[in-house]
Amino acid sequence: MSDIINMVYIHVVKSITVLILFCIVLVLPGCEVQPGGKQQYINTNMIKYDLEVFYSNAGFDMTIVSTKNDSTIEFVNFWGKNCDDMDVEYNDDTYEYLKNLKYRGYYVRIIGFVCSTYSDSIQINGVTLKIDGVEQQFAFETPLVHEVVPEEEFGPIMFLSYPSFISTTSIDNELYYVFSIEEDCTIDSFGFNNFYDIQELLIEVDGSMVGGKEALPLDVKKGSRVNIRPRIELSSAQPSTDFDWLYTSPMLRYHHTVDGTSKNYSMTLSLVSQGVSNEEDAKALIDYLIARES
Repeated sequence: MSDIINMVYIHVVKSITVLILFCIVLVLPGCEVQPGGKQQYINTNMIKYDLEVFYSNAGFDMTIVSTKNDSTIEFVNFWGKNCDDMDVEYNDDTYEYLKNLKYRGYYVRIIGFVCSTYSDSIQINGVTLKIDGVEQQFAFETPLVHEVVPEEEFGPIMFLSYPSFISTTSIDNELYYVFSIEEDCTIDSFGFNNFYDIQELLIEVDGSMVGGKEALPLDVKKGSRVNIRPRIELSSAQPSTDFDWLYTSPMLRYHHTVDGTSKNYSMTLSLVSQGVSNEEDAKALIDYLIARES
């Protein structure tokens, strides 16, 4: 009789052990996809946009870090100043090599917006998204501002080449801005309207170095070619992370005198700094978000 009881006991113990192991197998994946205790990060605090340009269309990207790679994300609307009349094109701008990258239980997606408007000034304070059928509102920590300036105010200096895209994780590289001087004039200053400070500024005229910030204001002759080479850093006045998407306007200010009358000009361009541009950036972003939550 005792042998039968022992056999039954062993059978029950084995069954319980198998059941426990099965439950552990089910639970472990759940632990993997919650390394930071959060299912999803909608990084509206990691986009800063302040452009003063001669075109009315505004476009920008933002990152979403999620435990799910197949979430359905739909754009609903923006809110802010002059947002109601905008036509918005929403896209999944995730790079192909990032779409299936899973790191520490998370995936990185990049969503993009192109906003067409007839307004000369817009300010976007937040966005409503429908994620897996549920509408959610997300405020931008720094409102996104797009201002249109008249193109004809550029005056007698023309830009020949300038950088359009850089990476936020490596912004300390030297940038090159090349201008053609169409009439005698004086360059007064060069800088960025927001988000960046200039560590160092070098200026060349027709291939010869003339100095840095101390060389401004600088008289330049018609037919000259000016190369302005700033080395930039994230602004201390507007703190950013290495993973922020930054949209800003480099500005060249100068004046031109005709028949004794001087007129001031401000040439504005655009510079986009990408928060995530490769697999290394994506992994570093996930590490940063998890560490921030811990």
